[in-house]
Amino acid sequence: MTDRPALTIAARADWSALGEPLRDLLGPGGPDAVVVETSGSSGSPKRVRLGAEALRASGEATAQVLGGHGQWLLALPTAHVAGLQVLARSALAGTEPVELDPAARFTADALAEAVARMEPSTRRYASLVPTQLRRALAAERGARVLRQLDAVLVGGAASDPGLLDAARDAGVRVVTTYGMSETCGGCVYDGTPLPGVEVAVDGEGRIRLGGPILADGYPEDPVLTQERFVSDATGRSFVTDDRGAYRNGRLTVLGRVDDVVVTGGHKVEPRDVETALRALPQVLDASSSGCPTRSGASAWPLWWPWRGTHGESGRRSRPRQSRCGRRCGSGVTSPRTPCRSRSRSSGRSRCSRPASRTARRHGGCSPTVAEWDLHPS
Repeated sequence: MTDRPALTIAARADWSALGEPLRDLLGPGGPDAVVVETSGSSGSPKRVRLGAEALRASGEATAQVLGGHGQWLLALPTAHVAGLQVLARSALAGTEPVELDPAARFTADALAEAVARMEPSTRRYASLVPTQLRRALAAERGARVLRQLDAVLVGGAASDPGLLDAARDAGVRVVTTYGMSETCGGCVYDGTPLPGVEVAVDGEGRIRLGGPILADGYPEDPVLTQERFVSDATGRSFVTDDRGAYRNGRLTVLGRVDDVVVTGGHKVEPRDVETALRALPQVLDASSSGCPTRSGASAWPLWWPWRGTHGESGRRSRPRQSRCGRRCGSGVTSPRTPCRSRSRSSGRSRCSRPASRTARRHGGCSPTVAEWDLHPS
């Protein structure tokens, strides 16, 4: 890392504040780097220094894969890399992004109004997180507007395959992205590395990423920089916190290194449990994790909002008291539905109205803990 001053992104900075500095950064004679904060998903947020060459390489590779430079819709905070990249790609393309109010709730109507302000004669792109995509697809207007875009990048969190299928069935060109602040954001699109990006999986199954998109490091933590940005005979790479499989040029992200739960002598991925729950017709989304119990078994704190309470319009529909499926996926069986409510007459767990105000507002079951039995398949 050099000692030259870097461009620092202020909270809630927009195109009017960052457009010109980013053009200078990506051109000759300007700052040689920008500093952003990580999301903190793997611990406390850290400041990362992204070199101008890395940002330029990322932007050019993205344009090559998507079919050319274009105009971008900004729907993400610019203090983090996903939102910053929308502005950087715009600066590189010589276009001006259309911005949504980051402080306002993302809705299909707000999306439609923003897309209507985009230039129809150029390629148009958006970068969303899965929650935003789900909200847009919940209304016909949102799906119709997304179909007008040349590509919708979806990243920031693992996407539910059912959500992606719904988007594609609606005619939306969704592109899943994998990456992090240390790789200038997404550097693997739909499982395929961007041009110039190198992917490897080490003996522990940990994903390593390399290429011209790598950050310089953590300017305030040189020790961590040496630990996470390593060099060997194959070059420089970033050691991620994710496990994956890389075969025939395609990367499959299996989950976080520290997320695997060992129960009953078997390793279980929380992501597999979540995917199985999402496959149930009454489940809108799901989250799970593992924790030890006094008996030594693994318990799964589970939470999910269930369908039928609130839609995009916010109007309340009649909740369905349907029994969740006992079989939640290959190799995993739940103990008669891990819902909080239990029928006194039958003793069976049933999905019913949430007990907490927070859960009721989101239309779903309250948090609960359940032990899971493993059946090798």
